[in-house]
Amino acid sequence: MVVPNEQPKKPTKLKTPAKPRKSRERSLPVPVSAALHVINPDAAGIDVHSDMHMVCVPADRDANPVRQFGANTADLQEIVA
Repeated sequence: MVVPNEQPKKPTKLKTPAKPRKSRERSLPVPVSAALHVINPDAAGIDVHSDMHMVCVPADRDANPVRQFGANTADLQEIVA
């Protein structure tokens, strides 16, 4: 539809794509981590999933320090055995 005395619209100018930002991670200093010390040598690390658990003990405690267990009661009782 044409309206009398209406100025034609100017074509919109396409913006140039944004330049990717430089990562600030590289410019920040990397903090130095202090050595971790053992608080409880009898503790195990457990990664809990809905259908299984991964359990890890210190390498000098077992020939196979990382084991997988199911999530049912019998498997959970085997973890503490």
